[in-house]
Amino acid sequence: MRVLLDMDGVIANFHAGFATYLNKVHGCTLDPTTPPVNYPFDEWGHGVDDVDMKTASHDWISKGGFARLPAFDGAEEFVEQLNELCNVHIVTARIGDWDRGFTADIKDTIKSDTIAWLEKHGMPTNQLFFTHEKVPFCYEHGISVLIEDKMSTALDASKEGMHTIIMDMPYNGSKMDRFRIYRAFNFDDVLEQIRKLNK
Repeated sequence: MRVLLDMDGVIANFHAGFATYLNKVHGCTLDPTTPPVNYPFDEWGHGVDDVDMKTASHDWISKGGFARLPAFDGAEEFVEQLNELCNVHIVTARIGDWDRGFTADIKDTIKSDTIAWLEKHGMPTNQLFFTHEKVPFCYEHGISVLIEDKMSTALDASKEGMHTIIMDMPYNGSKMDRFRIYRAFNFDDVLEQIRKLNK
């Protein structure tokens, strides 16, 4: 079975890393330990709406923000176990989500820092892909299951007959499962659902 594994909000704690930067450099009052209730970072509140997010994100990326993101507890062991169960494609929308007129150099920094982060945490880089269009990517690569944190991606995948295991976050909606969408509260939940789908 081929599986798409998202990074930010699943194995990499983007909110903790970027929120810490915004507090330190731009005087925001975010709690890095509490995930936001809204997915877009310009809707996080706590002073974020007063920050020029294009400039701030450019500065954070340039200073190696992606390379220094904390991993969620247990992420390294989870990825190792997941790779034993299925063919894992690590797929991130970082280039698409951050494509706001950034230079090629900044995009290259995102890619190289993403690779460095995976290597730092002992995770494979040979199946790393950058794309914002995850559902078409799954079609192209024969992927039937996504591990995601973004509900809109999960809903799009469900419409196309794919299954999504969604990591529970305040910003991704109802606690109730939806058709072909399975909510996971920890990495053990994800692995259990993967085993069920792999039967």
